Amino acid sequence: MLFVVGLALAALGVALTLNFRRERNHPTLEDQSDTTVDKNGVVIHKRPQPAGPAVRAYFGTLTDGSPLGPGKLVRVYDLASGRVKVTLSTADGTEFEAELLRADPAVAGVGNTGNVSIYLANGGNGSRPTNEAEAQVIAALANELATREQTGTRLAGLLTLTERQKHRQTSASDGGVPASDGGRP
Repeated sequence: MLFVVGLALAALGVALTLNFRRERNHPTLEDQSDTTVDKNGVVIHKRPQPAGPAVRAYFGTLTDGSPLGPGKLVRVYDLASGRVKVTLSTADGTEFEAELLRADPAVAGVGNTGNVSIYLANGGNGSRPTNEAEAQVIAALANELATREQTGTRLAGLLTLTERQKHRQTSASDGGVPASDGGRP
């Protein structure tokens, strides 16, 4: 009997030690604070978050891994700071980033749906030539989203590029490109 009690206490000690180590190495969500709120009340994500229900509804059957023309949709992130980030890839597997913003009459994106413009997020301020393979994947995404929009699907909360420039100039940090980059996403 004493032997069984000793084994039980030893097992409990090991379990408590492992749990303590796990908690020290992996803080709770409250300790990780991935969001903050700017002075305008806009939630700012420090790290891209997986797409939430509203973004998933807008993308419909387009999910992570879906084919898009000559490439694919690698990952969709949640709405943050007035934009939706996406990771796309070309046919050869080269991954690149793009951002969806509300259509801006002043600055067209690489791909446009009528309601949304998709901008290549390559840090070029619009001055770098767009890779043709990347442009084809963005155009395929715009075409798919435009088809969804024809059924009345919309995504609330997007800013235009011009609004986003103004927002970044008044925000300390939004996890995106600094305001000094000329305003491109």
